[in-house]
Formats: sequence, C-alpha cells, structure tokens
Amino acid sequence: VIERESIPDIFQCIVNSIIGQQISSKAAASIWNRFKEYFGEISYEKICNATIEEIQKLGITTKKSIYIKEIAEKIKDGSLDLEKLKEKNDEEVIKELIKLNGIGVWSAEMIMIFSMGRKDVISYGDLVIVNALKKLYGHEKIDKKLFEEYKKKFSPYNTIVSLYLWAFSKMEDENMENYFIYDTVIGDLRIESNGKEVTRIEFQNENSLKESSELDDKNKKIMKKNYATDLAYKELT
Repeated sequence: VIERESIPDIFQCIVNSIIGQQISSKAAASIWNRFKEYFGEISYEKICNATIEEIQKLGITTKKSIYIKEIAEKIKDGSLDLEKLKEKNDEEVIKELIKLNGIGVWSAEMIMIFSMGRKDVISYGDLVIVNALKKLYGHEKIDKKLFEEYKKKFSPYNTIVSLYLWAFSKMEDENMENYFIYDTVIGDLRIESNGKEVTRIEFQNENSLKESSELDDKNKKIMKKNYATDLAYKELT
C-alpha cells in the first residue's frame, strides 16, 4: 500500500507548494512544520494579517513570502475563489492556478493530486516521474510526445501511476532490493539489485538451459554469464 500525505484545504496546499519550491524535501518539511506551529491552522485570514517580514522569518525567501501573501489577499478580496476550482476540469484548473505568482504547471498538477484528489494527473515537469519511466521502459530519453503516449495509455489512472513511480524511485534511492525478469531465448533471466549494483543473477528455469541442443556445457555457462551481465548493465546504468 502506497501512502502519501494529502492537504485537503487548497490554500494550505498552495502555501505548502510554494514553500517547497527549489529546496530539499527535508528542508521543506521543516519549514512547513514551522508554519503550522506559528499560525496553527494556516488560513488566508491569518496570512493576510501577517507581515511579509513575519512570514519570511519562518524560513522562506522574501519573494515566496510575497507570493503567499498576494494569494491570501486575492482570496480575501474575492478575486480568487478556490472552491470554484473544484467545478472545473483539469486543464481549466491548471489555467486558473498558473495565473497566480509562484504557481507553475508542475505546482498546479501537484495541487490537483494532493489537495483536489484528481485521479488522472501525471506531470511531464516532474523529473522523478520521467526518470522512473525511462528506467522502467528502457528509454534513453522521453520527450513530450512519448510522455503523452504513456499518459494516454495510463488514463484514467495517471495519479495512481504517479504514486507508484514516486515509490519506485524512492525504493531505489533507499537501496531496497529490486529485480528485473527478462524473457530470453534460454529461459527467464532474473537480475536482482540494491539500486547501485547487481546482487544476484539467475535463470528462473534451469531446465531451459538443458533443453537447448545448440549449446554445449561450456558455451551455456559463457552465454548465461555474458547475457546477464550485458542486460544488468543496460538496466542499472
């Protein structure tokens, strides 16, 4: 089961998104906790009543502080109605959110996933997702056209796919055991790794080696070793 924290309140999710831009996830979590400790429940009313200096002292840049306060003031004066976003489709939500200073397409897509609960969102602007797709499907590069093909293939469950791709990337980062299975002419080849190096190579069905009349014992061993090494190198580098 994959679990990801959600922030149901859209304004809070926007603030969280701006805080986390261009900094590590660890630093973002620390600043977010600082915001919650200082403001309690983070609301546009409290942000409107705070000064730019107050917000900045919580650990973010002046520019980010201005973005957050501007958005809070738009909600207060009625020029921004976040509740109405829930009635719009994904493309319309992105179009509205990117009008706000500090919110780009990627941030809008994350808000749709982690606050609005949209079910068919996957981001081309997310390097972790793109890199995971490259590794899983053996691509050296994924351009926008190829990405759109995968997006169409996974629809209408792209959000679930996004969660699994993030989890896959995290699994490799934490050096957890991983494996790949290849259907070769001499049997199913299983290659295990810890994310950095090959830890085990074996054929799932050893009988497939015995059944091959074209190879003598010596050549079977050489072929088994070289085939495994070449495939492992291709997949893991």
